Amino acid sequence: MATKKEKKAPHLDLWSGIRIARHIHEAQCAANAIIEPTLPQIARVIDAIVARILTGGSWYYVGAGTSARLAAVDASELPPTFGVPHDLVQTFPAGGQISFWQSVEGAEDDEGAGTAAIRENATDKDVVFGVAASGNTPYTVAALTEAKRMGALTVALVNSEGSRMERLVDLPIVAPVRREPVRGSTRMVSGDVTKRVLNIVSTGVMARLGRTYDDLMIFMPPSNAKLTDRARAMVMEAGGTNDLEASRLLGLCGNDVAVASIVARRGIDIDEARGLLEGRYRVFRAAISGPRRAG
Repeated sequence: MATKKEKKAPHLDLWSGIRIARHIHEAQCAANAIIEPTLPQIARVIDAIVARILTGGSWYYVGAGTSARLAAVDASELPPTFGVPHDLVQTFPAGGQISFWQSVEGAEDDEGAGTAAIRENATDKDVVFGVAASGNTPYTVAALTEAKRMGALTVALVNSEGSRMERLVDLPIVAPVRREPVRGSTRMVSGDVTKRVLNIVSTGVMARLGRTYDDLMIFMPPSNAKLTDRARAMVMEAGGTNDLEASRLLGLCGNDVAVASIVARRGIDIDEARGLLEGRYRVFRAAISGPRRAG
């Protein structure tokens, strides 16, 4: 279990700052070894989520407390990184949106709210992805049960073996955490493992949907000065052009990195380049790889 009782840090409250830092760091270093055996499970989840999104599905995270907050961070980072719609990946936390910044007592035990969150938002085309260190959180189990009933794809990430969520869902990711630096505090090693796994899953899904070109965030919207510089560099690399031309094309294309890169590489007009990207996914590589127009 994620909170297995092993007395590994007696007198923790009396330790020096450096000893505490080393103790916590050593515990966090276990995350890689915990995640590595789950990679085949993670790969299956990536492929299954991609298949659902390509047929019009959405992706919903459900969880409580730290699990929900980590899921919300992952979901919120996808639109500014990969240019996907804000409603493609959403999080339904126990206790509602206020629970992201303050505790809502008893929310994780509210099975009715978990059921309602999915019944009112999901369909059989969607993915419902539960996150819980214990794998037994009532709110999350209820949400997954409703998702399963309606025919949605169900996924779970848990840090304990033999949990209700592991047995319930179509695709479980089981990453057992044996010990936390502060006993029972699953915001620590379990939280670290959860954050890393969610990063792997979401980045893998975005790459397989064609929202990267090689390792470039080719659909990133440049919303500040730093990202504008990054956008210009991506157009230079993907489009095979120089700094001044990349800046000019970004201006003409409304700061659309993908369109500017295609125009630079192929010498076609902006409207034609936009037309090549009308399909939301898996179209950029083919669009930029076509023949260059003479003249």
